[in-house]
Amino acid sequence: LRPGTYAVTFSLSGFRPLKRDGIDLRTGFTATVNADLQVGSLEETITVTGAAPLVDTQNTKQQTVISAELLSVLPSAMKSLDAILTVTPGVSGAAGGVGGSAGTYRTTSVNASYHGKINGGKITFDGMNVTNTNSGTGAAGYIINGAAVEEMAVESGGVSAESNVSGFTVNFIPKDGGNLFRYGVSGAFADASLVANNLTDALTARGLTTTTKVERIYDFVPSVGGPIRRDKLWFFWTSRWTGTRNQWAGTFWNRTQGTPVYTPGDPAQREDDMWTHGARLTWQASAKNKINAFVDTQHKLK
Repeated sequence: LRPGTYAVTFSLSGFRPLKRDGIDLRTGFTATVNADLQVGSLEETITVTGAAPLVDTQNTKQQTVISAELLSVLPSAMKSLDAILTVTPGVSGAAGGVGGSAGTYRTTSVNASYHGKINGGKITFDGMNVTNTNSGTGAAGYIINGAAVEEMAVESGGVSAESNVSGFTVNFIPKDGGNLFRYGVSGAFADASLVANNLTDALTARGLTTTTKVERIYDFVPSVGGPIRRDKLWFFWTSRWTGTRNQWAGTFWNRTQGTPVYTPGDPAQREDDMWTHGARLTWQASAKNKINAFVDTQHKLK
């Protein structure tokens, strides 16, 4: 079942039906729902609400699940890989920086360690492996748009036998459309005027003339989802325009490139920009089966 809140109805001839509301399912969670049916006519119905939280007694996995609602209020600015790694106990070395200042492409590979174990991590999108295995060569992998994600889950222990990962697994669960139209817009912006200068006299006396700082950060993400055919076919669309430009401390462009002489010029900067357009279709093929189609076009400038 997809993550969400469900209702389960128990019915049997000669007994009063029993309905359990508010069953909250998260990624990788197996819920046990018990029912005690009382003898009665079929016209009588009992609805149980406000039940105690369910405890998963069938899984041994250790995982951290963060919903889209929680990600929207966390001070991470961007809903990306480093956002969930930062709040997962035992994980260190997330590379996103403050508010994503380290750059969009730093989130395309698993550079973090779990309980001191480096490497061995895997990133999946709806269960499909999208781990960037070429990060060491400078190649950029698939960048997941956080607006298209319903939940993020980190499996850190007790995973199933078919899991082929030696570290931890991060799974991004995508959003589906529904019978109601929903719209959303999020964004972030910062430039050099919003950044403090920590170049002290002591550093200047040691020869440092420039510091590392953010020159520009921008992130604009619109999204919309809804029905194409009610109860049968839904869509979800989102785009993203984002980028960063950072200045590096004590590093300068060479004014005399192509010669054996190095002449310091303007402070060196690193810039990356990208845009992405993604769409997802969900078809209710039968009462128990759904078919999904997803496409995401990305353009990256690094």
